[in-house]
Amino acid sequence: MPTVLAIDDAQESLISVRIAARGCRLLTATTGEEAMRMIAEHIQSVDAVILDLMLPDIDGAMLCATIRQHHAMVPIIPITGHPEALRKIEHMGVSLPIIKPAESTEIRRALQEVLGMSLPAVELDASQQAIQQQFDFSTRATNGGGYTANGHIAGVLDYEERPELLSVRGATWEDLDLALVEKHIQRAISRRGYDGTDDPLGYLRHHECVVGSGFHPTPTLVGLIAFGIRPERFLTAEIDIAKFSTPYEEPGAIVKRRTITGTAFTQIEGSLAFLDTLNPQRSRMEGAERIDEHAISPHVLREVVNNAVLHRDWSVRGAGIQIKLFPDRLEVMSPGGLPPGVTVDTIGRTPGVRRNPVLAELLRNAGYVERFGIGYKLIYRVLEEWGLSAPTIIDHGGFFSVSIPALRFEPREVPLAGAQPIPPTLTGRLREIVTTVEQLGGAATRAEVQEQLRRIMEQRSNEQPRKNLERLYAVDRRQLQRDLTELVQIGLLFEEGRTNKRRYYRQRPH
Repeated sequence: MPTVLAIDDAQESLISVRIAARGCRLLTATTGEEAMRMIAEHIQSVDAVILDLMLPDIDGAMLCATIRQHHAMVPIIPITGHPEALRKIEHMGVSLPIIKPAESTEIRRALQEVLGMSLPAVELDASQQAIQQQFDFSTRATNGGGYTANGHIAGVLDYEERPELLSVRGATWEDLDLALVEKHIQRAISRRGYDGTDDPLGYLRHHECVVGSGFHPTPTLVGLIAFGIRPERFLTAEIDIAKFSTPYEEPGAIVKRRTITGTAFTQIEGSLAFLDTLNPQRSRMEGAERIDEHAISPHVLREVVNNAVLHRDWSVRGAGIQIKLFPDRLEVMSPGGLPPGVTVDTIGRTPGVRRNPVLAELLRNAGYVERFGIGYKLIYRVLEEWGLSAPTIIDHGGFFSVSIPALRFEPREVPLAGAQPIPPTLTGRLREIVTTVEQLGGAATRAEVQEQLRRIMEQRSNEQPRKNLERLYAVDRRQLQRDLTELVQIGLLFEEGRTNKRRYYRQRPH
């Protein structure tokens, strides 16, 4: 059990410290004389010091220097109602200064940061609640209506349920991108009619993206997730996406793979863009109208990715979100298990966001989610409309997985009606490319054609000498692009779109 020494003459501050330091052995001193005695007798066994800089009988800077003489490495958290007093101790290696009046949540976060551990959540008895509520009210009044998370009494916030509010070791104010915060606020104003503060620091404080005062506030976990500069330096902020050519994870079955890092917004946008290139697609004609079909609904993809980012436990290190696209399904695995209070049976029917409500509000402000609680309902509805089974959701304890069935596009064995016939003089390789586009439903990207050619070559490896098969199917990317361009020029294929999203059709797209 860590030992904390609190030196403060204000009883309301000591009440907050006692609440914040639950789970620690607490030593207190209310005068300079008591403080000097405590330092002499106990400082070598103390793990953190909370120091009031304005004691009536001793100078705070002198007391701080005395602590440093006895213990050069012990973390010192200065607390004061006079910010100018902090200038005297800037050079003494103090940590996370706090401006009075301070709520116990702020003190607790600072303690967890310097101790490098989570302190247990506690409940207050009736008398403690009354005192704490009175002090919290005066704190909010003094701070001009300061923000208290989700209406919790300060000091009893359960960090096991709200890991997004923890501070992150090593992260500083300079690790936040204020330009990104400004863009986010403008987007919230234009898209959502947001009418709160447009000051980046005020917005960060209101949404608990920073904690503490003094020199510079410190980013919380949600602050880094939403607005951090390369947040992957401090936590596992990544989504690993892989497409498999087989229904199971087998050696050599990965066709494409990419890891998306960055803020929550970057991860969502980057993942959806990459999944769009992997999501099998075909076109069919109904009269003069072309109907585009995806193996997985883009609406479902967006909801799945949004929910994975929103409901994962961001405090889990070494594990990110995994998205795996198989021929018959999409699998998503999120660290941390299902959120508290949510079960496999109640997911989609449980109101509210249980794990990351601040991140949820930021995503809503930016227009990434329309309304909380409708994501899984939309997924179930779309799958039912498509005649597919409901998603399979499993809580594995350390993570939870969601499996979404996909449409299976059966290959066509005959040319599409209305398509120009394949001339008998066409070379074997070009003939195979045209046939492959037909088998893929009459429309495909270059990557899909290349993947299908490789698969056919493997399936026929026992039928012909490998040299003959490679002549037909082992086409590198540049050669395949030249062949596709030639087929477009002679009218056997039609193209639409740009770069990696360009699709090739056997019939002219309308």
